[in-house]
Amino acid sequence: MPTKVLSQHLGHGNKAIIKAAFIGAPLPLCSCGVIPVAIELRRLGASAPATAAFLVETPETDVDSVSVSYALLGPVLAIYRPITAILLILRPYYQQYLPV
Repeated sequence: MPTKVLSQHLGHGNKAIIKAAFIGAPLPLCSCGVIPVAIELRRLGASAPATAAFLVETPETDVDSVSVSYALLGPVLAIYRPITAILLILRPYYQQYLPV
């Protein structure tokens, strides 16, 4: 991916966090494999919050992780777990709009 495109989409701002979370969601990376990818994203111009969102979100919504959750916890929690992970990543974005 060109550096300019990456900086444009995962640069600064709250939308970069949302984009990073949804880019990382379908990738089949485990918690160890996501670290080199996140380092490379940061090196190519992604912001620190977007990189952190990618780093946390990707292993939580991995197909293997959801499959193991389905086998061990059942279908309800297998669906609930990735949705909760996405909501936790997006919480700081939406928290700024909540009344105090």
